[in-house]
Amino acid sequence: MSPAIKTCTYCGFPQRGTRQEQIEYNTKLLKVKDLVEDSDKSIKSMFSLAIIFFFMAAVVLAFSLIFNERHYSVFLLFVIAGKVYYLLSHLGKRSPYLMMVIAMVFYMLHTIFEFSTGIIPPSPVNAEESFLVSKGASIVFAIIPIAYILIRFALMLVLLKFLFTQIKLKANSKMTQFVRSNV
Repeated sequence: MSPAIKTCTYCGFPQRGTRQEQIEYNTKLLKVKDLVEDSDKSIKSMFSLAIIFFFMAAVVLAFSLIFNERHYSVFLLFVIAGKVYYLLSHLGKRSPYLMMVIAMVFYMLHTIFEFSTGIIPPSPVNAEESFLVSKGASIVFAIIPIAYILIRFALMLVLLKFLFTQIKLKANSKMTQFVRSNV
C-alpha cells in the first residue's frame, strides 16, 4: 500500500487508522461475516422448504389414493411450489438478491392463488369417516391443516429475515464482497 492511502482499497481495513478505527472495522467485519452466514442459512432453508412441499405433496397424494379423495390439484400445487423453491435455492447461491425478490413475488402469488381459488389443503379424509375409521386418520385430519399453516408462517419468516439480511449486506456491499471472496 502506498503511504498516502489510509485504508486498504481491497477490504477497507484502516491500515493507517487509529487503534480504535481498526477495532471498529474488525467488529463490523465480524457482523458482516455473521450476516453472510445468515444469508447462506436462509438459502439452505429455502431448499428445506422445497423438501417440505414435496413431502406434503406425497402425503396429500397418498391420502387421496387411500381414502379415494380427489385432492390432485392440491398435490400438483405442492409439487409446483416445491420445484420453484428448489430452483430458488439454487439461484440464491449465485444471486441472493434476485432469489429474494422472486421468492417474495412467488410467495404472494402462491398465497393469493390458493385462497382466491379455494385450493387450500383440505384434510385428506372425510371428517365423519375419519373418526369412525381410526384414531390415526383423526389425528391426520387435524394435523394436515395445522402443519400447512405453520409451514406458510415459517416461509414468511424466512423470507422476511432474508430480506432484512440482504438489506444489511447491501449497506455494507464492499465488506460483503470481501467476506464472500474469502469464504
